[in-house]
Amino acid sequence: MSFYVYETQTIPNESARTCIKCGWGMDEGFLHEPSGSTYCSVACLDNDISLAQQEEMTLDDLFWTDWHNEVEVAE
Repeated sequence: MSFYVYETQTIPNESARTCIKCGWGMDEGFLHEPSGSTYCSVACLDNDISLAQQEEMTLDDLFWTDWHNEVEVAE
């Protein structure tokens, strides 16, 4: 499985999500859908989920996405 990664990071608390490994704020990154975990880079992802585990996952489990246009919905 290979991914194209943007080399941009933003300041925490000014972004839609935060990387669970390093704490960087991010508006795009990896999402592990089953756990809801987010990662800002391949390094952070690889630090938490082994390459063997990643290769067993489908694109529904682990994918690169962005949260630029995410809107909170009041319930």
